[in-house]
Amino acid sequence: MNAFRVIRHASILILLLVLAVPTSAGAPTIDAGGVTLVVTAKHGLKLWETLGKDPKLLLAIPAGESVTLKSVLLETVTISGARGFWAFVDYKGKTGYAFSGFLKKKADPSFMFHDTASIAGAGYYAEGAKAEFCIDELAAGADFANGTLRSTLTTASKYHCIFEIKGFKDKPAFKTEPCPRITVRIDKVRPETRSETVDAAHTNYVLDLRVSCSVIEKK
Repeated sequence: MNAFRVIRHASILILLLVLAVPTSAGAPTIDAGGVTLVVTAKHGLKLWETLGKDPKLLLAIPAGESVTLKSVLLETVTISGARGFWAFVDYKGKTGYAFSGFLKKKADPSFMFHDTASIAGAGYYAEGAKAEFCIDELAAGADFANGTLRSTLTTASKYHCIFEIKGFKDKPAFKTEPCPRITVRIDKVRPETRSETVDAAHTNYVLDLRVSCSVIEKK
């Protein structure tokens, strides 16, 4: 199961998760664009220097403190019936892994993403933020109709991130110099399941991410 499915459950607070020892290691990572998150665990959130069989604890981050999300491990973790993922964060210059279930996005009107990969990495945490990037990032498989541009990007972890951007007056031009840049508002981020046929008897269900945006400015 993809890690982004869990992001919508970030408000579930189970104290046992804070005390849990991390066991995940070696999972693929994806950049998350520097989103600021706030610790919601009442008794603090443990920050681990390493994961695996012999994890090293750095410190406990107090409730209400802010961390910067650097990347996420694309592997879900289930502890006491709750699902989450390990987020690689920066806390006052110290970097390590913290459980995502006790982190919520901090309101920051000035924050802006600068590429589509970071939006995909931040997942649900990207909702409500702004982004500015080169329109060519959406060129592959792009479809335009009724002022809306749709493009499906394949991330490093092979899941799809489907961008749906509304508000274009004209069909965007790709592969021009300099590359046109657009500024968008990320209105909604939601998981979406698709099926992949393996053979006549087997079907895999893959979780993708759909990102709905509105154009603010086009340069």
